[in-house]
Amino acid sequence: MGFNDTLQQIVNMDTEEKIHLAADSFFTLQPVFEAVDPEYKGMTIVYALLGTVLVADEQLSPEELGFAKGMLSAIGEERSDDEIVSLCEYTAKTYGQAYEIIRSFREKLTDDGVTELITFVAALCSIDDRISADEVKLIKSLF
Repeated sequence: MGFNDTLQQIVNMDTEEKIHLAADSFFTLQPVFEAVDPEYKGMTIVYALLGTVLVADEQLSPEELGFAKGMLSAIGEERSDDEIVSLCEYTAKTYGQAYEIIRSFREKLTDDGVTELITFVAALCSIDDRISADEVKLIKSLF
């Protein structure tokens, strides 16, 4: 199955499936998250990823907000809507810095880890039942 087919398969999932897919990828990557960011147990990277993905198309839809809240809850991080919106606004202002955190993290991953990272990001990107050209560009930059 090719890259575009894989993305389409993720887009076609329902919201709960996407939340579980993202959470599963998180738990697979969690040891690396924590090793790279021990002070915050890897959550700096998770929030950089989440904020970067949610602002990649320069808008935060109600579906993306609900997904973010559900995904964070699935990994044990309870956040209010206002906290998630603030995170996205901050990431939009510091996009370059957040992106560098992600690139630095990506360099520490094995090939299997990169696949999990791409799965995690694709699940986040697809919550509005599409993946925009900007989001595809972001995903491809992780290769």
